[in-house]
Amino acid sequence: KASAGIDPAHAVFLTDKLGVRFLNPSYQALSGNTNNCADLLTTTALTPDGSVYGVANSCTWSNDVFQRNPALAEATEGSFYENVGLNGPYTSSVVKSATPLRPWVAATSGYDLKHVSTRDCELSFGRNLYTYNELNKVFGSICQITGPPFCLLDAPGSGDASYRDAMKLAGSLMRGRPAQVLLSVATTGRIRVALYDVAGRKVRILTDRIFTAGEHTLQWDGTDDSGTKVARGVYFVKSSNEPDARRVVVLAP
Repeated sequence: KASAGIDPAHAVFLTDKLGVRFLNPSYQALSGNTNNCADLLTTTALTPDGSVYGVANSCTWSNDVFQRNPALAEATEGSFYENVGLNGPYTSSVVKSATPLRPWVAATSGYDLKHVSTRDCELSFGRNLYTYNELNKVFGSICQITGPPFCLLDAPGSGDASYRDAMKLAGSLMRGRPAQVLLSVATTGRIRVALYDVAGRKVRILTDRIFTAGEHTLQWDGTDDSGTKVARGVYFVKSSNEPDARRVVVLAP
């Protein structure tokens, strides 16, 4: 789209001022990733530690895909959508730092901030933390925010009764990197997480130990209990603190 689907003068503003080239209006259509939540992988240009967040992924939202404009050497990728399908990587934001020739700072995102949350797209405090980190990392030279982030209402403290038992998956389409098993634990206790094939045969005991109340992240690298890579196909993750199993699809052994 030579004009980015908008007034040509605005497209020039994107490239010459913000360092952004518009590639596609739909990450979901371009990648084929139809999960309701997609990983949002930031770089250290956007956040201090390159954290991973979640972004709501729907065909009714644009989730624009960008390219950085190489003509602006100070423009760099700020974040990427989850790299699924054959057309990646998918640049989701571009950061432009200030130079003597172009003395302004910009961060341009292809997603709506209200759709950003924690990696599993369940807790909204991820949006607060994302914003805090972006403001300090990108715009800290202009206006530094002091003190820790606040109003993280979805992050109860130790022993808070607002934790609930739950399990979710991030990266449930496995192609070359581990799936994330996200546990929310209401009270301290023993939890067993195991994986099964479509015939109900146990493939891997991922964990069987005491967990404290709070949130925990486990990884499955696609191997069975013997350390052998499993075949392509559908597998199910079951946690003893959650009645429903979750499906994970291994696309490459």
